[in-house]
Amino acid sequence: EIGVRLVGSEMCIRDRNTTLPYQYKRFLLWSNGGEGKLGDNYIYIWAIEDIVAYNNDYGIHKYLQKEYLAFGMDGDIGYIFHLPNNSIYRVDLGDLDIASIKYIAPSFDDFLGKAIYLNFDKPQNIVDNSSTI
Repeated sequence: EIGVRLVGSEMCIRDRNTTLPYQYKRFLLWSNGGEGKLGDNYIYIWAIEDIVAYNNDYGIHKYLQKEYLAFGMDGDIGYIFHLPNNSIYRVDLGDLDIASIKYIAPSFDDFLGKAIYLNFDKPQNIVDNSSTI
Protein backbone atom coordinates (compact mmCIF):
# COMPACT_ATOMS: atom_id res chain seq x y z
CA GLU A 1 0.00 0.00 0.00
CA ILE A 2 1.08 3.53 -0.65
CA GLY A 3 0.90 6.54 1.56
CA VAL A 4 1.35 10.26 1.11
CA ARG A 5 3.05 12.27 3.81
CA LEU A 6 4.37 15.76 4.30
CA VAL A 7 8.12 15.94 4.90
CA GLY A 8 9.05 19.54 5.55
CA SER A 9 7.44 21.29 2.61
CA GLU A 10 7.56 18.19 0.39
CA MET A 11 4.66 15.83 -0.15
CA CYS A 12 6.24 12.42 -0.53
CA ILE A 13 4.97 9.00 -1.45
CA ARG A 14 5.76 6.76 1.51
CA ASP A 15 7.87 3.71 0.79
CA ARG A 16 8.81 4.99 -2.68
CA ASN A 17 11.18 7.81 -1.78
CA THR A 18 9.48 9.83 -4.53
CA THR A 19 8.17 13.35 -4.23
CA LEU A 20 5.02 14.40 -6.02
CA PRO A 21 5.43 16.62 -9.08
CA TYR A 22 6.08 20.27 -8.14
CA GLN A 23 3.20 21.80 -10.14
CA TYR A 24 0.77 19.27 -8.70
CA LYS A 25 1.97 19.93 -5.13
CA ARG A 26 1.45 23.66 -5.62
CA PHE A 27 -2.07 23.01 -6.86
CA LEU A 28 -2.85 20.81 -3.83
CA LEU A 29 -1.44 23.38 -1.41
CA TRP A 30 -3.60 26.03 -3.08
CA SER A 31 -6.87 24.08 -3.36
CA ASN A 32 -6.39 20.52 -2.03
CA GLY A 33 -8.11 19.06 -5.07
CA GLY A 34 -11.16 20.21 -6.93
CA GLU A 35 -13.56 19.38 -9.68
CA GLY A 36 -15.24 21.06 -12.56
CA LYS A 37 -15.53 21.50 -16.27
CA LEU A 38 -12.40 22.41 -18.22
CA GLY A 39 -13.33 22.82 -21.84
CA ASP A 40 -15.19 19.64 -22.85
CA ASN A 41 -13.70 17.66 -19.96
CA TYR A 42 -15.08 17.27 -16.46
CA ILE A 43 -12.09 16.71 -14.20
CA TYR A 44 -12.10 15.66 -10.56
CA ILE A 45 -8.67 16.09 -8.93
CA TRP A 46 -8.60 14.22 -5.66
CA ALA A 47 -7.76 15.84 -2.32
CA ILE A 48 -4.44 14.80 -0.80
CA GLU A 49 -6.20 12.76 1.89
CA ASP A 50 -8.07 10.76 -0.79
CA ILE A 51 -5.13 9.84 -3.03
CA VAL A 52 -4.08 6.79 -1.03
CA ALA A 53 -7.61 5.40 -0.69
CA TYR A 54 -8.48 5.85 -4.37
CA ASN A 55 -5.21 4.32 -5.58
CA ASN A 56 -5.78 1.34 -3.28
CA ASP A 57 -9.49 1.02 -4.14
CA TYR A 58 -8.83 1.03 -7.88
CA GLY A 59 -5.79 -1.25 -7.58
CA ILE A 60 -3.50 1.15 -9.44
CA HIS A 61 -0.30 -0.47 -8.17
CA LYS A 62 -1.69 -3.98 -8.42
CA TYR A 63 -2.54 -3.70 -12.13
CA LEU A 64 -0.17 -0.98 -13.36
CA GLN A 65 3.52 -0.57 -12.73
CA LYS A 66 4.46 0.89 -9.36
CA GLU A 67 5.76 4.12 -10.86
CA TYR A 68 2.18 5.20 -11.67
CA LEU A 69 0.04 7.21 -9.28
CA ALA A 70 -3.59 8.15 -9.96
CA PHE A 71 -4.55 11.68 -8.95
CA GLY A 72 -7.98 12.26 -10.47
CA MET A 73 -10.71 11.11 -12.77
CA ASP A 74 -13.41 11.96 -15.28
CA GLY A 75 -16.17 9.35 -14.88
CA ASP A 76 -14.54 5.95 -15.43
CA ILE A 77 -11.33 7.46 -16.78
CA GLY A 78 -8.45 7.90 -14.36
CA TYR A 79 -5.62 10.40 -14.68
CA ILE A 80 -2.24 9.06 -13.62
CA PHE A 81 1.28 10.36 -13.20
CA HIS A 82 4.23 8.41 -14.54
CA LEU A 83 6.38 9.39 -11.57
CA PRO A 84 9.87 9.03 -13.07
CA ASN A 85 9.18 11.92 -15.47
CA ASN A 86 5.88 13.40 -14.12
CA SER A 87 4.09 12.89 -17.43
CA ILE A 88 0.35 12.31 -17.36
CA TYR A 89 -1.68 9.50 -18.87
CA ARG A 90 -5.30 8.45 -18.88
CA VAL A 91 -6.58 4.94 -18.27
CA ASP A 92 -9.96 3.24 -18.03
CA LEU A 93 -10.34 2.52 -14.29
CA GLY A 94 -12.36 -0.59 -15.11
CA ASP A 95 -9.60 -2.00 -17.35
CA LEU A 96 -6.25 -1.24 -15.77
CA ASP A 97 -3.98 -2.64 -18.44
CA ILE A 98 -0.60 -0.99 -18.91
CA ALA A 99 -1.02 -1.44 -22.68
CA SER A 100 -4.22 0.64 -22.66
CA ILE A 101 -2.92 3.81 -21.03
CA LYS A 102 -2.82 6.91 -23.23
CA TYR A 103 -0.39 9.81 -22.99
CA ILE A 104 -1.89 13.24 -22.39
CA ALA A 105 0.77 15.73 -21.31
CA PRO A 106 4.37 16.08 -20.09
CA SER A 107 3.37 17.90 -16.85
CA PHE A 108 0.46 18.80 -14.59
CA ASP A 109 0.29 22.38 -15.86
CA ASP A 110 0.27 21.15 -19.48
CA PHE A 111 -2.49 18.68 -18.54
CA LEU A 112 -4.69 21.51 -17.21
CA GLY A 113 -3.94 23.66 -20.24
CA LYS A 114 -4.74 20.88 -22.68
CA ALA A 115 -7.96 20.10 -20.79
CA ILE A 116 -9.26 23.58 -21.61
CA TYR A 117 -8.67 23.24 -25.37
CA LEU A 118 -8.85 19.51 -26.14
CA ASN A 119 -11.54 16.92 -25.53
CA PHE A 120 -9.68 13.95 -24.01
CA ASP A 121 -12.43 11.58 -25.19
CA LYS A 122 -11.47 12.17 -28.84
CA PRO A 123 -8.77 9.73 -29.97
CA GLN A 124 -6.95 12.35 -32.05
CA ASN A 125 -6.25 14.35 -28.86
CA ILE A 126 -4.35 11.59 -27.07
CA VAL A 127 -1.27 9.60 -28.02
CA ASP A 128 -0.65 5.87 -28.03
CA ASN A 129 1.49 5.07 -24.99
CA SER A 130 4.06 3.00 -26.88
CA SER A 131 5.93 6.05 -28.13
CA THR A 132 6.12 7.88 -24.79
CA ILE A 133 6.87 5.37 -22.00
